[in-house]
Amino acid sequence: MKPPPGATAGGQAVKATARWRRWLFTVLAVVVGLVAAFWARYGSGRLGSNITEAELRELLQKKEQTLQLSYQLTKLTEVVENLSATGRLNTEAGNRVHAALDRIEGEAGELDREAALKIRWILSIVRGSLHQKLRNLTDEEVEAEGGAFTYANPRYWDSYYQNTTSKERFDWYVAWDDAIKEADFKPLGLASRRVKHFGEMLEPYLSRNEKPRVLIFGCGNSVMSERIYSAGIEDIVNIDISDRLLSDMRTRYEASAPQMQWLFMNASQLDFKEAQFDIVLDKGTLDSLQGNRKLLQVATQEAYRVLQPGALLLSISFTAPEQRLEEQLKRDAQWSECRAHEFVVDNVFGELNRGSQLHLYACLKP
Repeated sequence: MKPPPGATAGGQAVKATARWRRWLFTVLAVVVGLVAAFWARYGSGRLGSNITEAELRELLQKKEQTLQLSYQLTKLTEVVENLSATGRLNTEAGNRVHAALDRIEGEAGELDREAALKIRWILSIVRGSLHQKLRNLTDEEVEAEGGAFTYANPRYWDSYYQNTTSKERFDWYVAWDDAIKEADFKPLGLASRRVKHFGEMLEPYLSRNEKPRVLIFGCGNSVMSERIYSAGIEDIVNIDISDRLLSDMRTRYEASAPQMQWLFMNASQLDFKEAQFDIVLDKGTLDSLQGNRKLLQVATQEAYRVLQPGALLLSISFTAPEQRLEEQLKRDAQWSECRAHEFVVDNVFGELNRGSQLHLYACLKP
């Protein structure tokens, strides 16, 4: 859905979208620079005194180059979002963006294979977003163009997870154990408390029922469901649109978390009957559908449908409340109450995303 008329509302929507995309590319830059390059080169255990000064200098130079390319992609994404929001995204502007993407792709060829591959994954999504906005294409039409995908395309995620090792696993946005800036936190219907880690925000919602049944949208290879399982909540159903990923996750957890399920399912077309879950947990999946308003609306309505009366949708997002809460969640389903909790991640990636503000949305079904 396009932003409503008026410069202020439009500006808020553009700012919100740009902010979560900026965070996305920052995290990917960190993963590429600090994980992929490091483990690709030193994953066999050549650490400490075995790293020469020349090798360390080369590693840092590659990391810096990767960060620079990621930053340029971030700015290009912001340009596309702003041009689209203001009605100035035309063929001429699109050609200029494509030229810049071609240049970045060429420079990525100088990186290590793993880092270059991840930069090209990001490029394929930026190209896909540009094609979709410029020519109003579907996800399938974007893929048919060649060299471009959208986040809603399962083949993109199959390719991504096929080329992501267990050493490169990470949680989009925030992990259960991540430190956050200490703040007061008042869950729906519960007393206020101080929180210092993200899991402390989820725990009071997850423990409202003695043995809740939890559905996790777009689980990916995150450890979030593992941490929830370790906290004593075992009835967890994970869904995703990547068959390869789900097969790997079933194998990984069949012994340590035998009660967890891993199902191939689209969040906008759930196979469950009504009123099956106590919690639906979303971490970035609704954000990934932001470019397709109809899919976002249907996914929200599906979450509402499968929740029991008195159950909760918990959505972790970079989208500001003015858009996600007022323009989307409250319009797309008849929640009895919704609350936005703001928090700031303060984890190991410190200086790169310190100060980035995220939101935990909690919506109660009557």
